Amino acid sequence: MSHGKRRFWKGIVLLVLTLSGGACGGDEGDDSLTNLLLLGALAGGSRGGLATFLNVDLSSSRGMVIGGQGAAFRTELAAATDTSKTLYNINSAGQLEVVRIVEGGSFTAPPPARVHNLASYVIFDYFGSTGGFIPCGIVIGRKSDDALFCAHNTNGLGYIFGPNIGAGYAPTEDASGNIYFAADIRDTSSSSADFRLWRVSPSGSGLTRTGWVNPADFGASAPGSFAVNPANGAVLVNLTSGVRVRSAAGGLTGVGSGSEQGLAWFVPSTPTAYFYVISFGGGTSCRRIPGGPTFTPTSDAACGLSASSAGSSICRVGSNTYTHQSNNRLYQVTDNSGITNTNFQWTDANSISKIRCSGSNVYVQGADAFGNGLLGRFNVAGGTFTTLLAAGDYSIASFDVAANGDMSFAGVRNSDGAKIVAEIPAAGGAPVVTSVSVPDVSELVRLN
Repeated sequence: MSHGKRRFWKGIVLLVLTLSGGACGGDEGDDSLTNLLLLGALAGGSRGGLATFLNVDLSSSRGMVIGGQGAAFRTELAAATDTSKTLYNINSAGQLEVVRIVEGGSFTAPPPARVHNLASYVIFDYFGSTGGFIPCGIVIGRKSDDALFCAHNTNGLGYIFGPNIGAGYAPTEDASGNIYFAADIRDTSSSSADFRLWRVSPSGSGLTRTGWVNPADFGASAPGSFAVNPANGAVLVNLTSGVRVRSAAGGLTGVGSGSEQGLAWFVPSTPTAYFYVISFGGGTSCRRIPGGPTFTPTSDAACGLSASSAGSSICRVGSNTYTHQSNNRLYQVTDNSGITNTNFQWTDANSISKIRCSGSNVYVQGADAFGNGLLGRFNVAGGTFTTLLAAGDYSIASFDVAANGDMSFAGVRNSDGAKIVAEIPAAGGAPVVTSVSVPDVSELVRLN
């Protein structure tokens, strides 16, 4: 337990239960529960802070894993052999520890459907984890002190919206600590759906929430992909009725008409900061929009990406933006006073399913012609791929990369069928298995 951080008690009753045994780790396969965490009622009233984690220090946690089988979820005192889904922390030794959030003193929150890592916050999105809504379906954890916040009233509903959270829909943070995400948030359980691009601002033990862009104002039912200029808080939003930019001051500027549901992203490191949207007018065109203070679009240009990229992950290294489609090529869009595009083929793979950027590299997950998983690294400066994990050694469920280039992945070791979590150091080399006999993993997210 971390002792050096400010805690938000405010009369909340906390109960910590520790069950015998350690976390999933080593070669002993011990997956018994440890450091079970229960949190009491909301502090600070509606949309306020929720006390803090006791067994998880978000600023030093390696990451989070969602794992398990079946539709049922553990209650507070479920047996250690229960195989239902659970949220785990990856501790400093690379082993798994169970994380638990209980809301309102009696309601046990199931593990989230997704975990999103931002610079200052971690967001737990619960929609879909139970097949429906739950109280406080969007929980925001602040890394500096582990304080937790609910994005809506405790008698309301909420979930983050997006067909693929990794591709232009992921929650984003600006330089002032505001968080942006597309979500359906309702402050009463009987309210109608309210899909908006929201801005939330945690401060102290409270949280301010603003419906930043309401698609209904423009004849649209929900926001699509979006991008944020972190320096000035300007936000570009894809709507079925067109594309608009909202400045931090509140003005809205139309920068495209019609149904433009491709990717959106922002690049701050070009000679002029720009938003980008694909594909205007169909085909493989991009539209470039200055990041402020004005938002007059430049002419469209070919960028080698199509609307099919909207289902793919996207990340950036310097002025280069990378994504993938349905083949074994990594697509690069560069803006140095003009848009250029190229693509690079990973010859060891037959397809690429996910990418992550860290430092000067792009990390890729793919499969060979027989469906065997493999992991690789693309060096931006050299334009070359290095395969880090050969096809056939492991079946890969999920992977992610830390800021220092250390890679973690979860899956099955094919030689003996063991379910594992492993790490590949930034320098490369053989994977180091840190946890065995782990549950089936649906998502792994590196935090540090």
